Amino acid sequence: MSTRAVGRRRGVVLAVAVALAVPAGAFAESLTDAWQMAVAHDLTLAAAAADLAAAQADERSARGARWPSVDANGGYMRLGESPTLDVMTPSGMALQ
Repeated sequence: MSTRAVGRRRGVVLAVAVALAVPAGAFAESLTDAWQMAVAHDLTLAAAAADLAAAQADERSARGARWPSVDANGGYMRLGESPTLDVMTPSGMALQ
């Protein structure tokens, strides 16, 4: 077989392989359809959209951090008896 026939056969095999590799529903009817399909399946564009969403979330977080925050905490203790205070003076005298 000549090199020209081998090249032609490889070209046909390659064309058939490409035709079989493309799903049947992947053919676009118009340029607009082709553009929409390309945008829908573009991983670079999806990564850029994810980066944009992350940057917007960071911006909202930074805007929220600009405002002051208020924290409150409370508690109580219920005693059975009234508390007493015993104070010892330096002379040893107890004050109540």
